[in-house]
Amino acid sequence: MARVIGKARQQRGNTGTNISEGIIFLVLIGAVIGGLYYYFFIFRKSANYALGEFFGDVGAGDAKSQYAMLDNADKQFWPTEKKYSDDTSISLAHGYTERIENVTMQPAIIKGPGLDLIPTTLSVRSNMQHEALYQSGKTDTAKISCLMHQAPDGTWKIVISRSDFRQLLKITPNAPSSNF
Repeated sequence: MARVIGKARQQRGNTGTNISEGIIFLVLIGAVIGGLYYYFFIFRKSANYALGEFFGDVGAGDAKSQYAMLDNADKQFWPTEKKYSDDTSISLAHGYTERIENVTMQPAIIKGPGLDLIPTTLSVRSNMQHEALYQSGKTDTAKISCLMHQAPDGTWKIVISRSDFRQLLKITPNAPSSNF
């Protein structure tokens, strides 16, 4: 017997998504919403995020924003932004402007309520002070530990006086009279 093969019939009716596709779609939407919630309501209020902002200000040479992120204990040592900006013993205000290439932070180590210690690795470009224009300069790596304190309003502040910046300060900062 011969079989006659004809055109396939078009199915009519349910042409939308089935249940499994709907579940996958809902899971993806939930993951996106969860990720956005984590970023805006948890991560942006963390000590690591605040430290990243601080080193962004160091790289930009923005002494005003850096001073705003100092803990009250450090503000007693530097009572004004001008004193912080002019202090050559720490030279974070303008000493590494446009030289910080990369900031890598480890997860925070909780030292107490509202105190986090963050091991950080900085890649700092040479200041090119004694190099010819065609030389690209070298990149130094500094391993530092930054102590962060959570203020009563929930913001994180850096405690420079109790942080370990020794390796960073061994890297020659920009000259105080430079344009940075």
